[in-house]
Amino acid sequence: MQKTFFLLVALLTLSIHSIAQDIRSLKLNTDVTIDGNCDEWPQPFNFYNGETKLQYRIANDTSNIYICFKVTDQQAQMKMMRAGINVWIDPKGKKKESTGIHFPMKQDRSATGETAMPPSEQSAQIPGQALPKHDFRNFKARAASKQITMKVQGFAGVPGEVIGIKNSTGILAAFSWDTLDILCIEYQIPIALALQHPFTATDTIKPLGIGFVVNALEATASWAGSDRQSNFGGNQNADQSADMNSGFNDRIGTMNRTPRAGETSGNDSYHVNSGYNELAQQRSVWSKLLLHF
Repeated sequence: MQKTFFLLVALLTLSIHSIAQDIRSLKLNTDVTIDGNCDEWPQPFNFYNGETKLQYRIANDTSNIYICFKVTDQQAQMKMMRAGINVWIDPKGKKKESTGIHFPMKQDRSATGETAMPPSEQSAQIPGQALPKHDFRNFKARAASKQITMKVQGFAGVPGEVIGIKNSTGILAAFSWDTLDILCIEYQIPIALALQHPFTATDTIKPLGIGFVVNALEATASWAGSDRQSNFGGNQNADQSADMNSGFNDRIGTMNRTPRAGETSGNDSYHVNSGYNELAQQRSVWSKLLLHF
C-alpha cells in the first residue's frame, strides 16, 4: 500500500512537471519567412497557454531562433495589439528580463492623440462578445498601420532602441491575420546575438530561459468613463458623471467589492464590465528551451 502511494505521488509529480514542460526546438524542413503566415509551420501547434491565449511553436537552425504565435481569441488579439507583447530570452536558463523584443509594441495614446478606445471596440471587452466584421476590419487596419516598429534590448552589438520590423540587425518580426481572422505573429532572433557568442554544439546542452509576456492594458480616464456610462442605467446624477472620469485604476478596485446597501448586481444601479478583469492583467509564460545544432 505504501509503495502504491509513493508511486502515485511520483506519477503526479511527473504530470505536474509535464504541464510546464520544457520546449525542444523544432527542426523545420522548410525555410522560415518572417511574414506573419503560420502555414509553413507544422500544425497543430503543440504548446498553448490559457492565460496569455497564445498557441506557439519554436524552431531554430544554426543561425536563428524562430518563434510563431497563433491567437484565435479576438479579445486577446485586441489586448496584444494595444498593450503589447514582450519576448524574453535568458541565456542562463532563468527568467531574467534583460534580453528581448517588444512586439507588438504598447500603443501610447497620448503620443498618438487617441484618448479613448473607439466605441465600436468597447463591446469586445465583454468576454465572448466579438466585434462586427466591419469594426474588426477597421481594428486590423489600424494595427497594421501602427505596428511597424519594435523595441530591442540586451542583444550583443545591437543598440537598445526602437527599430523597424524590417531592418539589418537580423532581428525580425511580422504579423498578419488569415481568412478565419486568426492572428499569426512571427519572430526571428539571431542565436549569436541572444547568446552573445557564436552558436556551437555545446549550446544545445544547457537550456535557455524563454518568456512571453502579454502586458496589462492601461485605459485612459475617458475610456474607463465611457464604459462606466454605458453600464450604469437610469438614475445618473452629477456625482456619477464626475465619477465616470475618475480613472481606470479606481474601477479596478471596485470590480470585486460587495455591492453596498441598496445596490444590486443588475444594470439598474451597479454593474461593472467583467472584461476589464482580463484586460487589466499582465499575463506571462516561461519555459526552458533546448536548441538543436
